[in-house]
Amino acid sequence: MGKILLQFTFIVVSCLGLIEGSTKKGLAVDPRTFLCDDFQAFTNFAWWYDWGANLDLIKGESGCNNIDANVDTHVPMVWGYGSYFSQYYLNNEAAFLMAFNEPNHMTQSNIDPVLAASVWGEVEALANGRPIVSPSPARCDGPNCLCSTEEWFDAFFANCVDCRVDYLATHMYSCNPYETMEFLENLYNKYGLKIWLTEFACPNTWNDAVQFAYMEAVLPMLESAAYIYKYSWFVSRVTFETRTDFIDMSASLLEPYSSQLTWLGEYYNSFVWQE
Repeated sequence: MGKILLQFTFIVVSCLGLIEGSTKKGLAVDPRTFLCDDFQAFTNFAWWYDWGANLDLIKGESGCNNIDANVDTHVPMVWGYGSYFSQYYLNNEAAFLMAFNEPNHMTQSNIDPVLAASVWGEVEALANGRPIVSPSPARCDGPNCLCSTEEWFDAFFANCVDCRVDYLATHMYSCNPYETMEFLENLYNKYGLKIWLTEFACPNTWNDAVQFAYMEAVLPMLESAAYIYKYSWFVSRVTFETRTDFIDMSASLLEPYSSQLTWLGEYYNSFVWQE
């Protein structure tokens, strides 16, 4: 990676008021663990999503009715494709639409790229003129993989020649910030679309210091890269019940059972890029 030469800050306007911070930084909010005061802990984010197309998912999981205060920064997602697709709708305030979560993973939305291309017209109709963020295949090399990220995108775009896709989404789990950026830059160079990195973290570690070191190194790279449009750490909260060997509680931005930021969350929230 070359030397980073850019220096900038932004004034973000949201329901929280005027914030000095990044227009790229977002929150990936797990609706299963959301607490009603969580948004009050964060003062520096431009957008958020919860893997749902509207606010019913997070309201239903959390029982919180104050979510509407953050509807203007919510980015809806159509998680997958099935009989439930016809039930998706978008709030009027929605500025974008994201599609299909990890379609190349059999344990996620598990959508063949040819099928995704064939139903893309329904995604466009739902977007109703809003910018559309592509499906988000992620690196995959185990028995539950349909194909790699690039193989999925190659087949999708080959069969979706006239489809409208405004941004490219993906996930990247690595503890090496240079590997992360090389992966993202290669996708941008190949497909020519600015990237939404909608999940990233250092996997397979319980070590808070290792997790922090990765975040501290990669955030300036994401902010300074012109080809990165948006990003969101995974995930807002990890509890004892939701932790896995892949993503442990070291990656949590919030304490497990209170709306208090962790050490990592404090850094993510307060980070403003300066050279």
